[in-house]
Amino acid sequence: MKLKVGSFIFPVASLTVFENGTLIVLIPILDSAVYPLLKYCGFKITSLRKIGVGMLFAAASMAVAGVIEIERKNFIKEYGTYYQKPFNKPTNASSMMILYQVPQFILMGISEILVSITGMITDFLFRSIKPSSPPLLLSYLSLAPTP
Repeated sequence: MKLKVGSFIFPVASLTVFENGTLIVLIPILDSAVYPLLKYCGFKITSLRKIGVGMLFAAASMAVAGVIEIERKNFIKEYGTYYQKPFNKPTNASSMMILYQVPQFILMGISEILVSITGMITDFLFRSIKPSSPPLLLSYLSLAPTP
């Protein structure tokens, strides 16, 4: 994809800034406004519901990635390739802007808030599972890759 945005060349690895930014912005909003509002409206928010909704956001992120990939290939058919030199290595890429990938990173950030953080919170580990299991689960979670 086209890395040049105006006169700035966008580093590919920096797309995770959008996922991390989503975490930084939405965690306080969810904890201080959304969850209390949902409780006030009478909707019971359980850890398993948060994880289920988070999985839906992860699936939506993958669907968005698939649509973007289809559109990227259509861009190549319609407009041809774009010559660029990331890391001083000549490459032909789609003329589609790299920023089209931002929505999938935001959706993955929301998913991570709802799944990873909820799954690691002791309220889920210690209330929903047999008392002998949490040490084993905490060991497993510590082996999981982090973003």
